[in-house]
Amino acid sequence: MHANISAAEDRAHASKGEAEQAKKNEEDARRNEEEARRNDEQATKNAADEKRRRLELEAELREVREILNARGNT
Repeated sequence: MHANISAAEDRAHASKGEAEQAKKNEEDARRNEEEARRNDEQATKNAADEKRRRLELEAELREVREILNARGNT
């Protein structure tokens, strides 16, 4: 009978460990998903910033070309 109780305690302990590991895995997965979402948001922001800066530079280049053309210094 003592062996049965000990075996039951061992199974309960193993089940508790498995439950704790499952909870840790879920928390890790949630953190990884949040980090991936933040990375995606940052990448989107960076792409938008790069596009805006490129458009600004293209506008500045057009303006300089127009000034040079007006002066006849092409």
